Amino acid sequence: MRSVLLLGHRWLALAIGILLIVIAVSGAGTVFEERIAETTVVHVMPGRQVLSLDVLAARAVAAAGGGQVAAISLGRAPDQAFGIEVVRDTLDNALMVNPYTGAVLGPAPPPTPLILAATRLHQFHTSLLAGTTGRLVVGFVTIGALILVLSGLFLWWREKLWRIHWSASWKRIAFDLHHTFGAAAAIILLIITGTGIWIGFPNQVNPLVLSLNRTAVPNGQPKVPPPDSGAVPVSFDSLVKSAHSAVPNAPVLLLLLRPKSPVMVFLRYPEDHTPGGRSRVFLDRYRGTVLQATNTRTAEPGTKLMNLERSLHTGDLFGGVTQVIWFFASLILASQAVTGIMMWWNGRAGRKAARAEGPGARG
Repeated sequence: MRSVLLLGHRWLALAIGILLIVIAVSGAGTVFEERIAETTVVHVMPGRQVLSLDVLAARAVAAAGGGQVAAISLGRAPDQAFGIEVVRDTLDNALMVNPYTGAVLGPAPPPTPLILAATRLHQFHTSLLAGTTGRLVVGFVTIGALILVLSGLFLWWREKLWRIHWSASWKRIAFDLHHTFGAAAAIILLIITGTGIWIGFPNQVNPLVLSLNRTAVPNGQPKVPPPDSGAVPVSFDSLVKSAHSAVPNAPVLLLLLRPKSPVMVFLRYPEDHTPGGRSRVFLDRYRGTVLQATNTRTAEPGTKLMNLERSLHTGDLFGGVTQVIWFFASLILASQAVTGIMMWWNGRAGRKAARAEGPGARG
């Protein structure tokens, strides 16, 4: 059985090796994309008290020359400006506002070349820049990577090689690196490849995960009841208050206000390391009532696991420490493909000699 498994491990690695290398290396590069995104944050001098969201929104609307507020992005730290998106006719103005003074600081800064490069790298990692077909290719390569990690761990287990003989030939060093690094990073690689499959095939995996819940999870956005005659939208501060009634003590990150849709409020507890948070509240724009809410602290097991999907894949679990670990694990996954190809190349002469001797030559 071991020889069959070794043969399958070898040829699967050769079949997906090049793609695995580029996907793993690009994955390592995306680990820090959220930190890169923070380079465009507009900073302000913290004051004693944040002004009312309604006051800040009114200042932004006036600066834009009128219009409707489509989104309010609150700072994630006391020294960050708020972003307010104002839509007027066909114009979309994203303005930065000082939350302590109400001063409109100007338009939101455009993406830097570094952010654009990080976005492009993310797209390459998830789809090879080839749309739906590319996503399928990445998904199947990730399945192959998971099989390689599992089979490689099984093959390593008998001899449990940990030592790297640096004074040996480069062929022996490649052999030792392949076994030692693969075993050392196996657990993290199982998490990365497993969640990668989950991300690549959500329609197949999500129902299995959500089956862990005792009650059904609402599918999509809730319906918005028609407003009463003459009704006017409730204040933004009232919306935040309603959101906190459903998800208490979680800072609000974002309010999305789209026509004919419920107000969507994004909240993030301190223990939720995912940048956008995972708690969500849908509100009636004209009544301020809660239509649907997801609280990460009170969510059922399946939903909690769903909330961890991205953090498990990117290493956001415990912030910078796990991100660094995931970064090096992704590079190790790429190195496994490189050293595996080297081992195959180095063993050609031996396999050729064995075939020449024939099955009974040594009998």
